[in-house]
Amino acid sequence: VIASIGNHNIDEKPLEIEARKYGLEVKQFRFRNGPNFIGACKLLAYAKKNKFDIIHSHGYKGNILLGFIPRAFRSIPLITTIHGWTSTNRFSRLSLYEYLDRISLKYIDAVCVVSRAMSNHSSLKRIQRYIHYIPNGIRPLNDSESVHDDEIITFCKQSFTIASIGRFSKEKGYDYLIKAFALFQKKVEDGRLLILGDGPERGKLEGMVHDMGLMGKVMLPGYHKEAWRYLPYCHVFAITSLT
Repeated sequence: VIASIGNHNIDEKPLEIEARKYGLEVKQFRFRNGPNFIGACKLLAYAKKNKFDIIHSHGYKGNILLGFIPRAFRSIPLITTIHGWTSTNRFSRLSLYEYLDRISLKYIDAVCVVSRAMSNHSSLKRIQRYIHYIPNGIRPLNDSESVHDDEIITFCKQSFTIASIGRFSKEKGYDYLIKAFALFQKKVEDGRLLILGDGPERGKLEGMVHDMGLMGKVMLPGYHKEAWRYLPYCHVFAITSLT
């Protein structure tokens, strides 16, 4: 069962819509912002009533709200998967949440990480005894996968194409990818760069592409659902994430 946490003003989250398409059971929990431990207790009561064996958290909100509940009261084993910490400003609300997240991990029964680098993170040294490394899976691809944007396919087929997929935010390091591609262009003039995604850094990245004279060589077509379907048309997948 997917216990989906969100704010009161959210009707349905994309995760919930997608999960229901696959026939998965979704239970919505709508919390107010901040440390809503009453909401956490409601979630825990639901899990106990339905006799769940394990609670699996996928983010700092679940880790903090459930991790700080004493094990004796919680009774159900709690595990978490850390997908990465993304704050880039030490004095922000997100950095505070991530600090509390790190503290909560020592009260959680098992911690999974999705990369070897993350398993060696300095914040996880004290809990190495229950760190489990499970690499992110990548769905097998083939050339027959249906896609919807002929303009992207044409762009990729014209020459050697480097691709990346992700949110346009500072921690993704796309400014470094564009700078690296500019150097690559000096040796491989017909190379191309495709970055699928969107986010707050779009204006900055578009400005870099223009200022470096990479118009027509770099394509930023925005967010595309199931963006992985375009990968068979590309030659290299690049990830420049800083976290």
